[in-house]
Amino acid sequence: YTLHPGSGTDVTVAGGFFRTIGDDLTSTTFSLAEEGADGTDDGTDAAIPSFQGRLDVTTTAASGSTLRFGVSALYGQLKAESNMGNSEDYSSSGVFGHAAWSYGKSFGVMGEAFSGSNLGSYFGGILNKSTIDGVAAKGGWGYAWAMATPKMKLGAGAGVDDPDDADLVYASVDDSQIRSKNRCIFGNVRYAIVPQVTVGAEVSHWETTYRNGDTADNLRLQSSFILSF
Repeated sequence: YTLHPGSGTDVTVAGGFFRTIGDDLTSTTFSLAEEGADGTDDGTDAAIPSFQGRLDVTTTAASGSTLRFGVSALYGQLKAESNMGNSEDYSSSGVFGHAAWSYGKSFGVMGEAFSGSNLGSYFGGILNKSTIDGVAAKGGWGYAWAMATPKMKLGAGAGVDDPDDADLVYASVDDSQIRSKNRCIFGNVRYAIVPQVTVGAEVSHWETTYRNGDTADNLRLQSSFILSF
């Protein structure tokens, strides 16, 4: 629902109920050797949806600059059930903040920050598997852009996703296989051949740190072709 309080300002409130998708964990309360996962993902076992909400404010000044900012959050309950009827509740949750500022179509900046737990189903925490105790993670990204010419847009940014190393403990998984931090920096250029057709190129450097201290990096170059209609 969007409110229009005036003075070029819009306030949007959004919320929803969504099917929770989770891993298929076993309870940590019991330690029977023959106990195993029940075969159904824990979001389905919980039988209740996740809750998500967002508050977003956009305001445009007479000078042509636009400011947008807001917060959002999610909470979902999951239930680890075993093939022996034992169960244990746990949750996924997160709080997020976003902001963007632009001066007309000339230049602007934007970014987002987050903090939460068991965010693997939402592509957070570097997709590390959820646990009953929770895998905490925090991070965010920032981006700046400017129009070099009426047809050419330049941009650059960086991002990080940093799970809590103390939470990254998995049975039968070697520390050299557990991702503990992802970082990325990137730059791109987009050129509008005509208003409906844009081509682009981006170079980015990615670095992943593993729980045992090893790192791996990757340099990527990619192109894009965008047709608007």
